[in-house]
Amino acid sequence: MHINKGWFFTSLYYYIYRQKIFMKKISIPFALILAATQLQAQTVTQGQSLQQTFKAYTQTAFNDVTGSTGSRMSTLTINESTQGSAYLFGNWTSGKVTLNDGTVYLQSDSSLNFNKEKQQLTLKLSPIQGFDINSNSIRSFELSQNGHPYKFVYFQSKSSDCFIEIFLDSSYGVYKTVHTKFYKADYENKGLYETGHKYDRYEDEVNYYIRTHAGNLIAINNVSKKKLKSLSSELPGIEEAVKNTTASPEEDKDIFLTEVFTKLNHKK
Repeated sequence: MHINKGWFFTSLYYYIYRQKIFMKKISIPFALILAATQLQAQTVTQGQSLQQTFKAYTQTAFNDVTGSTGSRMSTLTINESTQGSAYLFGNWTSGKVTLNDGTVYLQSDSSLNFNKEKQQLTLKLSPIQGFDINSNSIRSFELSQNGHPYKFVYFQSKSSDCFIEIFLDSSYGVYKTVHTKFYKADYENKGLYETGHKYDRYEDEVNYYIRTHAGNLIAINNVSKKKLKSLSSELPGIEEAVKNTTASPEEDKDIFLTEVFTKLNHKK
């Protein structure tokens, strides 16, 4: 079933507009809003009409238009002198979003990105307007960059983090989180020496996790062959899998972990 008006954010707009509550916070749970829109389709395709619809928002909509649900309008600012970015991808991209109720929405145009600072999926409405989607509403989403799909999931045990899936089989999943922090320029010239940074910057912190079939998350603070071998009691057979892996964690941690757990799976 296809709905021409777009996916659930378009319906959310119409709901808010009809109730004339741009200036008030909405306490209705997000699930009830979805029910009110009567979106029962399993897959909804979306074109440019979504962005065109959201242009009807006034400046007042930059307040928290969905209240306690956590989704809100945002301003997309670009400062070319800032090093790094709050977003994972340099270019906005297409993708697929799966809600907690299993409904799947397809976004075919390049209007999605992952905000590493907020740990949320962002929908671009215009060059300066965005919509940050509350993670409590989403089971998973996929973004495509340069033909490569990236899958993002949320886990209850660490609900504030969004995990990027690296590898998944029936026993183990390998994931990483990417958090970024913004730092203001703090450059000082002391005469004999200089300190700090001349430019504002975003700095990323990447952490890796192994998720067992039971759902337990094992943090790998330092991805190395030595570290993985030390987890032999929790990951039976990992020592031999690491020994037979040719990829190097120093060159590419994602490829290294994928090869290790592929070999581990083949040993079963």
